Amino acid sequence: MKYICTVLVAFCLLSCEKSDPDTPRELCGSAIIIDADRVNDPSDGFGLLEASVEGKCLTVTIATTGCSSQGWELDLVTSGNIAESLPTQSGARLIFTNPAAGGITCQAEIQETYVFDLSDYLTEGALPTRFTLDGTDRVLEIE
Repeated sequence: MKYICTVLVAFCLLSCEKSDPDTPRELCGSAIIIDADRVNDPSDGFGLLEASVEGKCLTVTIATTGCSSQGWELDLVTSGNIAESLPTQSGARLIFTNPAAGGITCQAEIQETYVFDLSDYLTEGALPTRFTLDGTDRVLEIE
């Protein structure tokens, strides 16, 4: 009986579906939101201090006045459109919501860094691309 249980456990372990090591997925932060209806949502004022891309991970640092950044929300929203040029052209908008949660009435300048996963939006067929952060002067080359 012990032998049969051992064989069954071994069979179950060997028959489990394994992920394909040739297609790793880089998870790095909140996923980009693909929603054409939200691209033009209002966004309270903030300054973009830095933006960089490593792989398909976008890192941005923003600043605005407040008491703290606790409760801040920053979404990266795109319509999903990618212009078929060489390289392709793509873009998204940073939408800063709920800044009052950090106490917007204070006059201290607070900085916060956010990371976004672009994997669902920038598939291999869309790369390389010139990625524009709409509403800013930042254009990032992503390969």
